[in-house]
Amino acid sequence: MKKAMRILEPPDEVKAASRRQEVFRAWIDGGMLSVSVCHLFPETYKEDPTEIWGMLISDIFHHVVDAIVLETARERDEVQSSLRHSFDEVVRSERGTRHGTFKNILKRLPELPDPDVTGDDKCVEIVRIALIPDSIRVMVLVGMWLPEEEAVWGNLLYDISAMVAESLGSQRDVAITKADLIADVLHYIDNPTTEYSGEYYNTEQNGGGQPATRPEST
Repeated sequence: MKKAMRILEPPDEVKAASRRQEVFRAWIDGGMLSVSVCHLFPETYKEDPTEIWGMLISDIFHHVVDAIVLETARERDEVQSSLRHSFDEVVRSERGTRHGTFKNILKRLPELPDPDVTGDDKCVEIVRIALIPDSIRVMVLVGMWLPEEEAVWGNLLYDISAMVAESLGSQRDVAITKADLIADVLHYIDNPTTEYSGEYYNTEQNGGGQPATRPEST
């Protein structure tokens, strides 16, 4: 009997939220990154989609940092510097995008469908982003690649950025969009705008995640 893929289960308050909308989900499937994405943001969000995605992907970055810190008891500055260095190295390499399947969802949904992944036990969801009134909830999975977590996530963040940029390509030149988006990601990594609420999951958990909260910026 084939085992089911592992998903990131949103906490109860997210499931119960009115006007909940998911905008991003990412899986590792067959060793490749596969994503579902939706660009239809609420009217209260910024008009520039690359800036919105720059903020959201930087939130993924900070969630991963917080989760690694909690899992390993390392200093946050050390982990953030290491992950930032890994991401910078991949950006400078200008390598091509490594990805599997992709699905661009053209309507607002409380739960995005998966991008036609295989669905077996080797298929693992690693990122999920939900928008609820007055809050962005980011869920990430860590612990699959320790002690090389930052190196792997540096590559994943680059591929996520590239795939989001490519999905906006019908509106703008893809190369320009990708460069602008990565610049926004780097800006918001260094200058986070607000605190966020979210969860992280590790490879030992079967149920819900643990809270992961960014320290207040100074």
